[in-house]
Amino acid sequence: MTEVLNPAAPGDQVRAWSQARTQLGDTLAEVENLESTRAVSAFHHEMDLLERRLVAQPEVFRDMFISDGVFAAAKEFREPELSKEFTLRLWDALLRGDAASTVLMRFLWNLPVGRKRRFIIALDKYLSDRYPMFKGMSDSWPASNGIEPYIRPPEERCQDFDLVNTGYLGYMSLGYTLREVELFVWLEAIRDKQCAEKPCELGQMLGEGQPPKGGCPVQIHIPTMFEYIGEGRWDEALSMLEACNPLPDVTGRVCPQELQCQGVCLHKRPMSIGQLEWFLPQREKLVHPTSVEDRYGGREDPWKVAAKPPVAIVGSG
Repeated sequence: MTEVLNPAAPGDQVRAWSQARTQLGDTLAEVENLESTRAVSAFHHEMDLLERRLVAQPEVFRDMFISDGVFAAAKEFREPELSKEFTLRLWDALLRGDAASTVLMRFLWNLPVGRKRRFIIALDKYLSDRYPMFKGMSDSWPASNGIEPYIRPPEERCQDFDLVNTGYLGYMSLGYTLREVELFVWLEAIRDKQCAEKPCELGQMLGEGQPPKGGCPVQIHIPTMFEYIGEGRWDEALSMLEACNPLPDVTGRVCPQELQCQGVCLHKRPMSIGQLEWFLPQREKLVHPTSVEDRYGGREDPWKVAAKPPVAIVGSG
């Protein structure tokens, strides 16, 4: 379409262009004059040093930006409730799974329970359409509510002999990513009270001379496991767990937690101790598929070098 111009418009446009060019020339001249001043020279020198440091030590600036982000989050958590925009942005930041995400996990882990509850209420309010397991989670949180592992529906499990309770990784069968599942587990971990008496680990003390009731028979450091998970320290959580118990993948499934560690939990709905114990080695297989080979590679096969034939006792556990 051809532009129809007012007859006077071309002249106006030429005059406007001439004025703009004059102003630009004056501005450039002013910039050149200011370039030689001491203040501007010092500014350029500082910017040059800043650029060199950014190239040499990018982690310094990453930490600075992360610190600013945490400061902004702390300010938001002082409000009576979290806004939808902030909640969605915070969740997206947690989903990234980078260094900033880990810092945010640690920040949230260390909040007082009242402020943690604001976060849970916001997830329930703004994200339960995306995550149905968040629906109603804020009711009586943390004592009576949390995120359960995935239980396959009856109409599905009646068709086969596969697991009924598929653990937290079972949510991946619904299309959730491993990072989302990590956050489900993390949300369960931040329910923990970090009890000083540690009944899940040590049992309920009944009196002098009496053995404790419940508790972990091998005294796995359960509160420490929750702390590591709450701070996003997955590898440390697994290392600590395996240092106490070489078979967490097995005991996380078959131990009667309802009579032992979970049986003395101070929450009305006990912490999912066994399920988290099971999750850690399963996650390791997905995140570090060659971890077993890396750890034990190069060692001689004990079945081949044994001086006497190895013996296995069926039913020994």
